[in-house]
Amino acid sequence: MAVLMAWMAIVPIGTSLVSGYFLLGAEELIANMVTWQWLLFYACTMLTMALAITPTTYIALLSGYFIGMESLIGVVVAYQGASLLGYILARGINRGFVDQIISYYPKSAGYFDNVLDKQVMTTLLARLSPALPFALMNVVLSAAKIRLASFFWGGLIGMLPRTLFFVWVGSQAHQLRDAVHYDHGMIASIVLTIAAIYATFLMIKPKP
Repeated sequence: MAVLMAWMAIVPIGTSLVSGYFLLGAEELIANMVTWQWLLFYACTMLTMALAITPTTYIALLSGYFIGMESLIGVVVAYQGASLLGYILARGINRGFVDQIISYYPKSAGYFDNVLDKQVMTTLLARLSPALPFALMNVVLSAAKIRLASFFWGGLIGMLPRTLFFVWVGSQAHQLRDAVHYDHGMIASIVLTIAAIYATFLMIKPKP
């Protein structure tokens, strides 16, 4: 499990850095892609995001740069498809994971109970932060036994603000290099991440 979590936290960052180098040389080719090619692109990104190969923010930035705000629907559909795929895959590998944690740390049982009582809000806050790894959250939320409906709708609502923001950032970039290696909104992302994590902790913290 530790290896899996390390993969989900590190590999997407490495992929974005390496692929960004090659994309800079293929900008004109990508700019001339037609509708069916973009549909194929989003179908592929569902798989790569679910398997923690490409980060969600990276896909949003590229989409915004090449297509503009019109890409928002495609990005959201790809995100949700990747979320569901990741949720299903995680269910297959995390049987008994939470029970093991509780057996080692009995006090954690109260936190997990509150997560189950507030499933939609927990998922929403987990998705709100751009810094919390997308694929890792699929595993964590699935392992916490969040219901599929709560996972889907909470994730959709939580992902919308950051998705809209990063698609917009990509659409405002004047060069692909600026979109791939973005510095825009870093302070906002950090503040949002801290706020989301703190709010989640307060929400699921057991009452004394």
